[in-house]
Order: sequence, then C-alpha cells, then structure tokens
Amino acid sequence: MDATRIHARAPTSAKADSLRSTPAGAIWEALPSRDQHLLLWLLSADIVTAQLAALLVYGHLRTAQRRLARLAELGILRSFWAANMHRPRGRHAYMLTRQARL
Repeated sequence: MDATRIHARAPTSAKADSLRSTPAGAIWEALPSRDQHLLLWLLSADIVTAQLAALLVYGHLRTAQRRLARLAELGILRSFWAANMHRPRGRHAYMLTRQARL
C-alpha cells in the first residue's frame, strides 16, 4: 500500500534544469522553423487545432498532433477540449500560454 501512495502524489513544479522551467524566448532558437511559423501565426490568431496546423505548416495530421503535444509539453502552448453545438463531440485545441505570448 505504501508504494501506491508514493506513485499517487501530485506532480511537483518543474525542475530547475528542465525545459518547462526555461523561458519561452530561450527555447525559440531551438525550435524548427515550421514550429516558429505556427507560433508566429498564433500571435495573430487565438486558437489552432491539429487539423488547421496540418493545413498551415505540418502537412500531415499525425505530425501536427505530435508537434502540438510537444509544444504543450514544453509549456509554450496550452491544450484544452473544445466543443460546441455544431461539434458536440469536440476536439483538442491549442493556444499560446500567457508567458509565451509575452
């Protein structure tokens, strides 16, 4: 039972040497150009889905899904579930985090 409690702890804050603790400006130069183009596009637009990202810069849906997930993991994008009356099942959408927008 003790082992379960150890693994069930809430995640702690980012470690000092991880990419999530690095400012977004420092990560910018390490990103591929297609990621940079998408992030620049997101400065004027608010939300992007994987389908739109595939159409804009990535070419393939699976590539867009992987790259958007990686950008969210780095803390540059925030992912959320978006649904409305026209699309009740919804889908994942992404937007820039406040720190990345600044």
